[in-house]
Amino acid sequence: MFPEEFQLLIPQELTGVFDTNAYRDAIPANDEQAYPVMAYSHGFGGFRQVASFHTSHVASWGFVVVTTDHLERGIVAQALNQLGLGDDAEVPENQDVLDVLAALDALGSHPELGPIADLERVAVAGHSAGAGTAAEAAAEPIVDAYLSIAGGAPDVVTQKPAVVFIGELDETVLPERSYELFDQLDDALLVNIGDAGHNSFSDACQSIYALGGLDSLEALIGPEQVARAEDGCVPPGITPRLSFATLNHYTVQFLLAQFIDPAAAGELLDTSDLITPLVDLQVVGAPLG
Repeated sequence: MFPEEFQLLIPQELTGVFDTNAYRDAIPANDEQAYPVMAYSHGFGGFRQVASFHTSHVASWGFVVVTTDHLERGIVAQALNQLGLGDDAEVPENQDVLDVLAALDALGSHPELGPIADLERVAVAGHSAGAGTAAEAAAEPIVDAYLSIAGGAPDVVTQKPAVVFIGELDETVLPERSYELFDQLDDALLVNIGDAGHNSFSDACQSIYALGGLDSLEALIGPEQVARAEDGCVPPGITPRLSFATLNHYTVQFLLAQFIDPAAAGELLDTSDLITPLVDLQVVGAPLG
């Protein structure tokens, strides 16, 4: 579940096998067609497999999904107090966007995935700091749409189709910061999930919820980072599987509408009675066709 370097640092109860419902070296269902692409950007203190519940689900709907490690602000750098990759490292201001573009380049040249990855149909999704990366990467010509998960607005907002996901109880990126992004968009969907928090959108939230918190990590990463990691992953936050299901539903619906067929995406519904209550569901423009 965690990068190998980090597993050596954390208590045993937080390590182990995590079922991602995905398989290494799986054979594409159809290698004679090209599939749309979604790139995923993790948040501060994250790593590329941090939301496998989400990336594997999107892939199962006929998308090629690529993720990347932002090493300068990832979980290993945070735990080892090496944020920025050390005092002598010169990290470009747009390093996160460069990471995403490098991942797309690597995908295009991959011997198996490259031929079936349609880089003319690309969305970028991200959580927290990764949501900022997605919003900034949207300015790149290769990106057609983007998804912001518990993130705020960049200095310059790009007008491309977008989805803005919010956790009602988010104390790390306050909901008003996400509304600031949505209010500037001309073609977007907003989904505010009741009783969700900042990290209700990451795999680790399930384990944190089951453990009742992360007190065992306080000595390693400090109380402030423990509180941030628990945001949305302890009561009164909702059971993580409910926020997972909501994120997956609207993400797939949006991507189908953008890249496959708006009719196949189906009608936009408030899933409050089907999955978990939404605080707010808004549409501006026609993000679902």
